[in-house]
Formats: sequence, C-alpha cells, structure tokens
Amino acid sequence: MKMFGTRVRVRRKWSAVLAAFALAALAVGAVACGDDDGDSEAFATVRRYEGVTDSEEAGRRVAEGFVPLISGISGFQSYFWVDAGDGVMFSTSVFDDRAGADESNLTAADWVRENLAPLLPNPPQITEGRVIARAEHARPSTMYSSVRRYEGAIDTEEIGRRVNEGFLPIITGIDGFVAYYVVDGGDGVIVSFNVYRDRAGAEASNAAAADWVRENLLPLLPNPPQITEGDVVADG
Repeated sequence: MKMFGTRVRVRRKWSAVLAAFALAALAVGAVACGDDDGDSEAFATVRRYEGVTDSEEAGRRVAEGFVPLISGISGFQSYFWVDAGDGVMFSTSVFDDRAGADESNLTAADWVRENLAPLLPNPPQITEGRVIARAEHARPSTMYSSVRRYEGAIDTEEIGRRVNEGFLPIITGIDGFVAYYVVDGGDGVIVSFNVYRDRAGAEASNAAAADWVRENLLPLLPNPPQITEGDVVADG
C-alpha cells in the first residue's frame, strides 16, 4: 500500500453546514497514480473538535508535528486535517487494522494534550470503525472535504454493499474527486468522509448523493446526517 508524503496547506475557511439528506464519504486506500480497488480491509477514526481558539495555528502545528508522528504508526494509510470554520476542526485517519487506529487515538490524545491544549480546549467526538466502502485517487495541491454522521442506521452491512455497488461509480466520476470513505461506527452510526479538489466538486457530490440516497438507502438511513465541511489544511 503506497502512502502520500506530508504536505502543508493553510487556506480560506468554510463554515460548518447542516445539509440535505445525502451520502458521501469516509474510506481509504491511497494509490498515488490510479484508484484503490477497495478490496483490502481498513479501519478509520474521525475526530471532531469544537471550540478551537486558533484554527490556523492548530493547522500549522498538526502539519509540522503530528502528521510525521501519526504517519509512522504501523499500518498507516491516510490522514486529513480539516478546518470547518466557526471553531470546528476534524481529522480522519485510516489504518490497515483496528490496532493501528486504536494506537493513533492514544497518540493523538497525548500529542494534543502536550501541544494543542490551549487551542483545542474541548475533548473530541471520536467515531472509529471498519471501512465498509472506499475509493481514492491521486491528491491535488488543494482539497476540500466534508464529513457526514448518520445515526439510527439500519443494517450497515447492506448499506456498505449498496454503496460499493451503486454509489461509488457515481461519486468517483464527479470532476475533482479525490477520496471517499464510509465507516461503520457501531450502534447504528455511519460516518462518511469525502474529499474533492474544491468546493464545487463537493457540492456536485452532495446533489448526486441526495438523489441516490433517496432512491436507494432511505429505508436504511431514516435520519438526515449532520454535515461538517471545510478546507483540508494538512494531510499525510
């Protein structure tokens, strides 16, 4: 499994959004030139931080200090740190197995306590689980991301099957597609994470996803998601 090198970006922030019923996002994979076939198992963690006091400084410290640290954990595949605006930031990390994901959570807790405590005063909301759908293309120099958190999901295995067979071909065909991951967080929680070259691609995916979910997943995803989106300011 190839890994991307660390890159740093600090750009204009976008506000967090609560949007229409749509599915898009969390997975893994990473092939520098081409697409991940999604066959190998992976585990992911999404951390959502609120009350961030200085998002630009937090992004700089994460890029310079944490990305090299987390990328050294055994089984590392991918990492994104996103500034959603209004004091909200979130990260997504992907590993070969649950052991790597668990270790990353412990590493993140220790590193934040030692390096970001004044900037991230509140503990994160953490969702961790098996990646049940995914795709990833080569990364451009700028990226825009969104996370959708669904609660009350019914039959997550069936959701994963339908997404892999029906939605992946749609979302990966949208201009500017970079990455898509869907994670089964347990207890009826599904978290999705998608990355595009820019906001326009993310908005196009929202429209496509809203239609597809309404036609294919509405009985299995009875509740609208909480959506948070923004610019990727650090990745690995």
